[in-house]
Amino acid sequence: MRSHWLIAAAALIQCGWIFSAAAAEPGAAAVHRELRYVFTPREGVSPRQQSLDLFLPAPSGQTRPPLIAFVHGGFWRESDDGYGIGKVLADAFVPRGAAVALIRYPLAPAQKFPVQAEDIARAVTFLHRAADQYGYDAKRLFLMGHSAGAHLASLIALDGRYLREARAPARAVAGVVAVSGIYDLGPGGPLAARAGELIEPVFGKDPKGLSRASPVTLARGGPPFLILSGENDFDGLPADARRFAARLRAGGNRDVQEIVMQGHDHFTFFRNARASRNVLRDLVLSFAGAGKLDAFHADLWRARRFWQEPPLSTGPFWAKPGLVRAYPVDDRFMANFGLAYDQGSLFELSSYPLREFHAIDLARFLASLPKEKVGSGGYLVLTNARNEKVFWRLKDIEPYQPVVVTGLDDERNLFRLSAFYHNKRAYSWSDEKTALSVRSMGAFIHFMKPPPPRFQPSTTATLSLTIDSFRLVTEDPLAAMADLPQDVHDAMFFRNACFSCHSFRGTGVRASHVRAVDGRLQGGYALPLESYPPEVWRQFMFDNPRSAAAIGVRPNPVVGPAAGKLFDIVLKERGAGIRTARP
Repeated sequence: MRSHWLIAAAALIQCGWIFSAAAAEPGAAAVHRELRYVFTPREGVSPRQQSLDLFLPAPSGQTRPPLIAFVHGGFWRESDDGYGIGKVLADAFVPRGAAVALIRYPLAPAQKFPVQAEDIARAVTFLHRAADQYGYDAKRLFLMGHSAGAHLASLIALDGRYLREARAPARAVAGVVAVSGIYDLGPGGPLAARAGELIEPVFGKDPKGLSRASPVTLARGGPPFLILSGENDFDGLPADARRFAARLRAGGNRDVQEIVMQGHDHFTFFRNARASRNVLRDLVLSFAGAGKLDAFHADLWRARRFWQEPPLSTGPFWAKPGLVRAYPVDDRFMANFGLAYDQGSLFELSSYPLREFHAIDLARFLASLPKEKVGSGGYLVLTNARNEKVFWRLKDIEPYQPVVVTGLDDERNLFRLSAFYHNKRAYSWSDEKTALSVRSMGAFIHFMKPPPPRFQPSTTATLSLTIDSFRLVTEDPLAAMADLPQDVHDAMFFRNACFSCHSFRGTGVRASHVRAVDGRLQGGYALPLESYPPEVWRQFMFDNPRSAAAIGVRPNPVVGPAAGKLFDIVLKERGAGIRTARP
């Protein structure tokens, strides 16, 4: 089980599955081993535990390389000798233009906290003073830590007393890369259930002391942070990382990026770091200014950062606290996320406990809005951030207890829950391109009782709702569709949900894509069905996979006789004299 942390780590070492201590020498122009970073050793501490190894790249032009100083993990009590993670990082980073320092520190339980943080701060001071001697850029000194090392690196970057007491220069740390870290040592943290075994021998039991040693309680300002955790990490670490990132942003740090690494566990980021292609390694190098990402991934990481402080919010729903209730998460609730996230991206939810969601009863919410804002009548029109629409008669959906979901666990802005995608082109018949796009959950409609399929469109139209998405009207907005055959009606309303994206007979729907890097609507607007070129309409109806492949989306074919009927109805709407034969 993932919760058996020390047992699992020990087993990995014994079977040689992590990193061999006899790994090949990292490719470096110069290697300096066991450089002492203190002049007065601690009593009972070996000189090696107060030393570092320094790996330098070959000189390149007039620009000095950045320095990535790595702080190893091991629950504050194990060295990196058995894991060899530092050697792998040096081998991965140095040939690509970054200098690497591997910092050792006195180990617990023989040496109690804060000895570890104090000595890492001394190592930072040493590295600043030695920059001219060894030829790296002291102004670009980045701390990188793994597991307990991520805790220590984050702590000394946020609690200024450690670097001050070590006489480090102001802004000594240019940034922190925290991988699978532990940021909360208290009762709400990931190690709480095993505090007696893992925390108390190092930090003691005093709650105030544990709070002072927890980066999450010190998250005010600080340097840029890149916070990584694995989809299959040890229990609680992805959630701890997300909460830590949120606290940093709330404390005024606007340069925080938190990422769940797909398919990774506590160690695989390092195991694959030397591969010829490794996007996460390149992201770390880019963060440190030692390389550039390709255009696609540069846009993706920029977009991820942007949507961690999104331009839209579900916060206004929380201004009605008496209406918000908590409900337990179940499988049917989680199915809503499949509308925005494909199966390959659901891993991003692994940083949430998924215990409860918060929602407002739809009828009570509508009743709480002023009529001049929401209107009046028995029909509800929803318009989301992508300009998709849903049309419901309130009396039809009320038996199924619709609610507006406004939060998940401790997350109150569901626009942070976003999936990114990139279509090949805007339309199947043109070469017009679209940029990276985003689908956000936002506020969304969930039925507490399962409704018939006709009330659940198969698109994202019920997602990405804001406080302004709701409008009541007295007349049926789809009255002009009353003559449609039942199978065509079903295809248009929910099976294929054409009406959610496209206008037909003047419904005024014009859905679009949201550009990921700035949250603005971009090209690829859904056109009125009557306006599509006849040949395009024919291909969409009778060769849908081909149309979908041209755009780069999932097929959405109208099946059975409804396809031919809808084809003829739309052509008829275009006017006399326009005919395209069916296949």
